[in-house]
Amino acid sequence: MSRLRLTGWSPDGKGGPGPQVAAALLTGIALALAFPGADLGPVAFVALVPLLLAVEAATPRRAGALGYLAGFTFFGLHLAWIAEFLSWTGPVAWLAWGALCAVEACFVAAFFALVPATRRLGDWRVLLLPACWATLELLRAHVPIGGFPWGLLGVSQHGGGPLLPLARVVGVYGLGAVLVAVNLALARTLQALSRGLAAHRLPHSAGVARSRRWIAPAVSWPLLATHPGRPRRHHRGGLRQPRPRHRGARRCPRTAPAAGGVG
Repeated sequence: MSRLRLTGWSPDGKGGPGPQVAAALLTGIALALAFPGADLGPVAFVALVPLLLAVEAATPRRAGALGYLAGFTFFGLHLAWIAEFLSWTGPVAWLAWGALCAVEACFVAAFFALVPATRRLGDWRVLLLPACWATLELLRAHVPIGGFPWGLLGVSQHGGGPLLPLARVVGVYGLGAVLVAVNLALARTLQALSRGLAAHRLPHSAGVARSRRWIAPAVSWPLLATHPGRPRRHHRGGLRQPRPRHRGARRCPRTAPAAGGVG
């Protein structure tokens, strides 16, 4: 904790502008790493945590500015192929790249502005903010000018993982919301641990106990939902059993036809 205080940063978000900007850049880079070409899908489970911690005690305006920086960093790296594809156009390629990144980053800024704006809702934000993320992703997939559905958080799990089968139920937008919920639960757990250590208490403080109510469902219910139970062996064996005959019924033997026929 002393090292964290020397750098001006803490998991409660009470840090100076330098660490907050670093957290925004770290979140943007981590999001880019979760997509092709690095394609490190598991990074998406923690990519938002640095900036979620940094904006917790910030104003919504400052949180939005930091979110814009994170979003521009993410889309700048994720959409670098545009400048390469349009390299024959010269400076126009970089103008197109910059304009697209600037527009798409606004949606990330709106989400992070909501983080401190909904502070009074307490633990309910673990449910509300993922829904806001999914709504913003759905919105930017359609606007402006038809939308640009690149960099959807749920697509980062295309290579597999425990949450990928969940996309059949909730779609790519719902899968992104689940990933945001996991990030929020982890951030709240780190905040509770930080408060407990600062007060010289054990990690099983009241804050940690409250965070456990959310991190367990956020992590476990997608795993349970994506792995439905298989039929047990005795059920499958039962389906193969022949249908029992009535106890009183008797099998009638066939009568052979007479050798001489009907005479």
